[in-house]
Amino acid sequence: MEESGLNPHYSIHSARHTYGTYLYYTTQNLRYVQKQLGRSNITMTSLFADVMPSENGRLANMIRKVG
Repeated sequence: MEESGLNPHYSIHSARHTYGTYLYYTTQNLRYVQKQLGRSNITMTSLFADVMPSENGRLANMIRKVG
């Protein structure tokens, strides 16, 4: 993170969750998100749908603004 000049607050783990949130928001397909993240259990993947569902769209759109 240091070499890239990104805020050290960010991590690969947070990028993974951001990617999962973006995928879920754009596809609304938990099974697809599960496969993309390489998870064997849908229970953990379902957190993308359960945690702040009204915020998923706003969070996913923030990704587009950063890039």
